[in-house]
Amino acid sequence: MHKFTDRLTTVRGIPAYEILGCTKEHKDPFVVYREYMTGYKSCRNLYRSIYNHYETFGTPEHFYKYACKETPNIVFEVAKPDELEPIFKLYPDFKYIRKKMENFFRKDTFKILEHWKQHPEMELLLNFNLPNLAMNKTFFKMKKDRQKEIVKFTLQHGEKRCYFMLPDILGAMKYNCNPSDYREYRLHTKKSITYPEYLALKANEVNLYDFSLYKDRLKRYFPERLKDPYWTQPKNQSTFLRREKKVLKEIKAIEELRDIEKAKAKAEAYINAIKKVKGWSGIFNGLCVYVPTDIEDWKNQADALKQCLVKNDYIQKVIDKKSLVVFIKKKDKPIATAEFVGKEMKLTQFYGNEEKRNIKPPKSARIALDMFTDKFIRKCA
Repeated sequence: MHKFTDRLTTVRGIPAYEILGCTKEHKDPFVVYREYMTGYKSCRNLYRSIYNHYETFGTPEHFYKYACKETPNIVFEVAKPDELEPIFKLYPDFKYIRKKMENFFRKDTFKILEHWKQHPEMELLLNFNLPNLAMNKTFFKMKKDRQKEIVKFTLQHGEKRCYFMLPDILGAMKYNCNPSDYREYRLHTKKSITYPEYLALKANEVNLYDFSLYKDRLKRYFPERLKDPYWTQPKNQSTFLRREKKVLKEIKAIEELRDIEKAKAKAEAYINAIKKVKGWSGIFNGLCVYVPTDIEDWKNQADALKQCLVKNDYIQKVIDKKSLVVFIKKKDKPIATAEFVGKEMKLTQFYGNEEKRNIKPPKSARIALDMFTDKFIRKCA
């Protein structure tokens, strides 16, 4: 039900671009987006998902201001000359821009119009069959001499109709190569390696993606090696794999040592954070209720009750004085976990085994926690 169409029209005498859609509740197409030539944008019943596609729901609502800067990329239909007549009446010379642009989509009409009004010289670039340069704002911020250099270089390396992007042209000028070759480099590597490195790796048949990750690791762990050709200029794929394997082994050793040091520091910080409450422990209603003092105990509690105590780093929350966590056990068997938050020591979470459908702790644990709260927490709060 989310099939969209678009059109160029006139609303209250002002040229406008509209997108129409329909919903399960309203099967006749209605306007879900409207953009005036003046720049004002409004919409209704139009939603963009996290996957960047658009949907419509419900019956037609009142229009409200469209918050995004760009026109929605929903429909890609080419604007016909007769649809543009209201605009041509206001700007007669704009019809020449329409004639010279091949992919003149309806959705881009006002964007192109505003760009042309600011940079009428874009028509010269269209005469040279350079549509992407003609619509590039960065290009028009450059000095005239630099613009001439770019156009001359592009025409020398271009085809009959040249769609090179400005970054590809500038990169090609820097390395004296064809813009299409630089574009391939830019898209394949995201410029994580230099263009000369890219050429060398291609010649030696080294995997570009793996080398990019490898170089990022060098930058993070061994930045001095980036200046050493031994590490950055493999002769072939096999020599690269040997060096990558060695680097990964060294990184693993570094990270293991760091993890040990971080765990030790965290354990010390935790003990210091619970210094005033580490004695809060006792048998209540036949159950042991206490503030844990051992990091390993946290891991055992999380594993036994399938809780995210370690994964979501509740230990750090205790260290940061944001909360206090209490364990409840029957002998050595974990029963439930409680979290108290803030200076008021408000109980915000109290769960049993989270793998089960009913994660509510048993009544005996609730009674025990209430007795523990009476003895320690309510007095403190």
